[in-house]
Amino acid sequence: MKSKLKSPDVAKTKGMTHVQKCLKKVLMQPNIDEAGTPVALKFFYHSKYEYSSTATQPILFVGLEIPSLWKKWIKTVKTSTEFAAGNCILGKDMILKLEVKLGKGGKNSVLKQIKKGLLKKTAIKNVIFVDSVVSSNEVEPTTDEEGKENSIETPDSDSSLENMNYSEFTLEAEKLLSESNVIKEVIQPILDTLLPVFADESAQIITDDIIETAQSSLLIWNDVDKAQYIKDASSWLENVEDVLANDSGIPTELSTAIENIKAAIDTITDLNDKEPIFLEGCTKVLSVGTPLNFDVPPVSDDHVSAIEPGFTKVAKKAKEIADAYDSFKSSLS
Repeated sequence: MKSKLKSPDVAKTKGMTHVQKCLKKVLMQPNIDEAGTPVALKFFYHSKYEYSSTATQPILFVGLEIPSLWKKWIKTVKTSTEFAAGNCILGKDMILKLEVKLGKGGKNSVLKQIKKGLLKKTAIKNVIFVDSVVSSNEVEPTTDEEGKENSIETPDSDSSLENMNYSEFTLEAEKLLSESNVIKEVIQPILDTLLPVFADESAQIITDDIIETAQSSLLIWNDVDKAQYIKDASSWLENVEDVLANDSGIPTELSTAIENIKAAIDTITDLNDKEPIFLEGCTKVLSVGTPLNFDVPPVSDDHVSAIEPGFTKVAKKAKEIADAYDSFKSSLS
């Protein structure tokens, strides 16, 4: 029951369709223990979530734990009449039972919008409010300043730093670092191969292999979303530093992860900064109809034979790396 809806940025970028896919996977079967007893999950919803590409639409999260990157967002909406969060269970009857602990949106009129917008294509038969969910996994609620029960920790609560799941931050960092390594392995060979050609046109003949390499490299370049990676990693860094600002007991492993993420952001930013010269060079190469039509004449047949094998090899390598990157992306979705 681990949701892949990891952050507000993921929801905003991929839209409500991605939210529906995540819910369909999480809610495809009961969440029960070996004795058949429903195990408590966490949920939150908002009937007017601001997706980046559409008008406001519903969002619903269900999972064992609420990811840390959502907690900062929860802090900003916890008093909204469109928002609710708390514990829930999904038993063999496939009825999702919600126990609201936070927010003012625990009303049937709001829940109706959630069901209509997100749950039609799931295995859920119904969604209802209950006074309490009974489960061995249920977390004892805390009490906020107004005396209301609150089982959702937010970044400004006194207990949030004490109970922060450092391992969750570290695991997220490992995934980001792995992604940065893949991006570098994809982009760096392309730049190392093509930028020297673009920098010294007078010394190069534009062969069919160069044109093909530029075409395939351009497709790969556009497919690897470097800017989104920088945004995601920066968001992780900002969230971690904000939550841990007053905590002097940060584990060494997490401190190392923070430094590694900073270095990864610098690396991918440096690669992304080369985009203008890369795109300009590709545009010039791809504007060539045939090698003889290029405004720089061939230097010699020897020069052509010297560079052709290298470009063919790199083009094949770039294809291999692109396939590996596609597999990596599939594992994240």
